[in-house]
Amino acid sequence: MRHKTNRKIKDLTFRTRFMNPAPHIKPVALSLILFCLFFSACTASNRPVRDTLGLKLKKEAIENKAAIQKIAHETNRKKYPDHLALARKLTRERFFDVALTQLDAAQKIDPDNPEVYYLKATCLRGKQLYEAAIGQFNTTLALDPQFSYAHAGLGLTHDLTGHHEKALACYAKAISIDPGVPYFYNNAGVSHILSGSPEKSLAFFQKSIALDPGFLRARNNLGLAFGLLGREEKAIKAFTWEQNKARAYNNTGYSLHITGRSKEAETFYQKAIESDADYPAARKNLELLDPGSKPHHQPHNAYTGEKK
Repeated sequence: MRHKTNRKIKDLTFRTRFMNPAPHIKPVALSLILFCLFFSACTASNRPVRDTLGLKLKKEAIENKAAIQKIAHETNRKKYPDHLALARKLTRERFFDVALTQLDAAQKIDPDNPEVYYLKATCLRGKQLYEAAIGQFNTTLALDPQFSYAHAGLGLTHDLTGHHEKALACYAKAISIDPGVPYFYNNAGVSHILSGSPEKSLAFFQKSIALDPGFLRARNNLGLAFGLLGREEKAIKAFTWEQNKARAYNNTGYSLHITGRSKEAETFYQKAIESDADYPAARKNLELLDPGSKPHHQPHNAYTGEKK
């Protein structure tokens, strides 16, 4: 009887172990393990879906950023003409620092527009930063080799730094590209005067006047060149075109004065005072006729303005 009872106990123990191979594991722990296995399997099966969704979101973010940049660029484009127009106006009025700020903004929007660099060069030259100006003119011409005003502007900068041969080469290039601009010839004539060749300057001033008979600066320069060459009558004729005689006599005296011909200059200063007793420039120049002195009043700015 006892033997049968022991056997029944052994069979029950075997069946219990078979049905529950880990009786030391509590039901809660077993449930947690099964959940983790199930979650891991689901996560692995969903990985392609998550990757696709991530790529889609990333693509949308890139597209959104591109759209925002496009809108910003178009907005800046709308402002671009304002920057450039204001920069032109400020440059003409010699507000160079403010103009440069506008040109920096314009350059960010369109870095390939040669006019931006041309105006920058003009401002830098106005601030007497000649090397920087030459660099900007060269950038302009690298973008547009046929930009005639940039060639002329570079020539003027070379004249201001005393490199008259380089200046003349620049004016020649400007004239070859655009032969109908009076001020190119005027500036080339001034360059010839500065390099000590007033005789060569005459043809350039005369060509400038032929293109624009009302170009007063070129007429003044022609009068100066005649005065430097000792042709007083022609100098007076050039100076008196739509000017009062006092100014014409004073300017002729000036051209003689700077060449050391003080006696002849004195005569013309006196004539200026006789024509207009209240003309102060002639009186001041008359007081400065001592040997080695320089005249007080220059008759005009020899160079013409930049492109409008």
